[in-house]
Amino acid sequence: MSIEEDRVPVRVLEATGQARNWAYALWVCNGYNPCDSVFWGIMKSKPPSDRAWAICSPWIVEKLGDIVLVPRNFCN
Repeated sequence: MSIEEDRVPVRVLEATGQARNWAYALWVCNGYNPCDSVFWGIMKSKPPSDRAWAICSPWIVEKLGDIVLVPRNFCN
């Protein structure tokens, strides 16, 4: 399976669970780095609440776009 086949497009404003964490971690860490402990720390924590997501998701969309590609194993 190629990297593209292992990814699922997720609308940032509608993201939930680990997909929400993935988008948030990409935003905070300026992208994905498999060795970034901050990125993986975010992935281990609970996803942002709906209230927090309503605040930060528009900023994530502004920086990353409306859709992010989330690894299949991090989708709900």
